Order: sequence, then C-alpha cells, then structure tokens
Amino acid sequence: MAPACAAAQHYRKAPERQREKHHWRDADRRSHGRHGYDERHEEGYMVAGLNVYYRGRKVNGAYASTFKELGDGYGKDSFNAYYRGEKVQQAYASSFETLVDGYARDNFNAYYRGVRIDFSNGGSFTVLRDGYARDNFNAYYDGEKIGSAVGSSFTVLRDGYAKDAFNVYYCGKKVEGAFARSFEAIGNDYGKDTFNMYYKGRKTK
Repeated sequence: MAPACAAAQHYRKAPERQREKHHWRDADRRSHGRHGYDERHEEGYMVAGLNVYYRGRKVNGAYASTFKELGDGYGKDSFNAYYRGEKVQQAYASSFETLVDGYARDNFNAYYRGVRIDFSNGGSFTVLRDGYARDNFNAYYDGEKIGSAVGSSFTVLRDGYAKDAFNVYYCGKKVEGAFARSFEAIGNDYGKDTFNMYYKGRKTK
C-alpha cells in the first residue's frame, strides 16, 4: 500500500524550474505510478545524423556520435549528462548512471530529476523505496536531504515510515517524540513504539 503522503508528491516537490519548463499536468500525474510519477514514460531520445532530439526538441550541445539513452528521462554523451533534453549541471558523464524513481548518480554526486542533490555522496548513494534514498552519511526523501538523518543506519519500514538509530520519520519528516529503538509500522498508516501510537506521523490522543 502506498503511503498517504505519496499522492502527487513527486510533482509537488519537483524543482520549480522543471515544473514550469515541462508544463506537468494533472492528466500526466494520473497516468503515472505509485508516487505520482513513472519515469518509464520519460524516454524519448532520438539520434539523427549529427543531432540528438528529445520528444521533438533538439538537445542543444549533445554529441550524437557518443550519445546514449539511459532511461528514466536521462541520457549522456562523452561530455555531459541530460535529463528530459536539458543538461544536468555539474554531472560527470564518464561515471553517470541512472538509478530508479528519477534518481541518478555519478562518482561524486546524486541527482533527482536532473538536479544535483545537495550534500549527497554519489559513490555510496542507494535508492531504497517509497521515495527514500540514502548514502553513507545522509538520507533523502524525494530528492531532499532529511534533516539530521543518519544514512548508515537508515531503513525504510512501510506506509511512509522510516527510521535510523535515533529518530523516526514519516514521509521524510521527523516524527516528534517517537522512540526509534522500539518503533514499528503496523499498517494502515499507523505506527507504534513502547510508549505511544502514531497515525500518519502524529501521536494519537
């Protein structure tokens, strides 16, 4: 069961310049996957002669002779990486690879929908599930760093819940007062620890 916070989450949290540039519509989101976004629909590069195109638009600066489509809207040539036809800034093409759910990485950084994720470590970056990801140092939700979450001990539970050695999180937000050591997700957006019950990340009354 997808967490309640997942509906349209990918659209809402996408970088503003991407929402404006690509004109995402409600109809698009209804056709997408469990997080409101299915990257499988974002393939569509074409190499023709000396040019590369993405959905009918020329990809400026792309080198056709070395261009490869990577899936999930990503592609690369010998010098640059691209997302939905736009250059991925600061990406290292030689080690750039697509992951899942809009994530990608190179040897130095991780990226979400073509935008570098601040503080990420590409070499150890791993996508988990339900929008969560982690590296050796931090954890992330929908491409954004989760407060002080500890990546090395970060695990995803269910229904949008996750935890590290110290705290519990719901849809990327810290669950105040929850005890990570004993916390477990028990279904239907409920969770519990030794002392309290929680619903959608909030302590029940």
